[in-house]
Amino acid sequence: MKTRILLITTLVSLFSLQIILAHEQHGLWRSTRINVNAGLGDNAESHATIINDDLVNTSFSGSGVHGALGIGKHIDSGLWGDFSLETRGMNGEAQVSFSDDVSTHAVALMPIMVGLRYYLFQDIDTGFQPFFHIAAGPVIGAESTNKVGTTISHEAHSETTMGWKYGGGVDFMLTNWLALEMAGSYLDMQDFKTPLNGATNFNGWSVSFGVCLFLGAQ
Repeated sequence: MKTRILLITTLVSLFSLQIILAHEQHGLWRSTRINVNAGLGDNAESHATIINDDLVNTSFSGSGVHGALGIGKHIDSGLWGDFSLETRGMNGEAQVSFSDDVSTHAVALMPIMVGLRYYLFQDIDTGFQPFFHIAAGPVIGAESTNKVGTTISHEAHSETTMGWKYGGGVDFMLTNWLALEMAGSYLDMQDFKTPLNGATNFNGWSVSFGVCLFLGAQ
């Protein structure tokens, strides 16, 4: 309930701020867009694995922080080409086996996507600019494991597969070069060949807030 109230309050505040400050709202006609976003995501879970016939209890949760850097090039009207580099961190967890070994894990995803973004109200003189986007590219996953028991060891490995991302959001244009952004997306990916902390697939959503800069000639 508190999260919902906070989200509604944020939306109302951003919309009110946009109405007060917005002028010369044709920033979307500039040639280049740079956005920096941060937020939260939820990407799969893994509950139990078997290693050397010992049951390893796990409480791995795929929720965690999300950060992204995006660069866009204006193609035509409301259509933009998009490149994004993201990081999605998974919550670490502890595993305890019957041999009393303890393992701590950290898992991270890095989708590198190329796609398209389309602004629905590009031709309308308004600072409220909703958009939708679709992209595809490699998804790099990495796992770091520290084991403490009869011996102490550190292991790390990475996996790469293909993924797709789709979603949408809204830019609140404050000036013709600056906007505040709210966005959401869903990551749909193929399975990794080797599990990362017991999971081979990390499909999931993310919600983020950020800042957009619009550069280049009008």
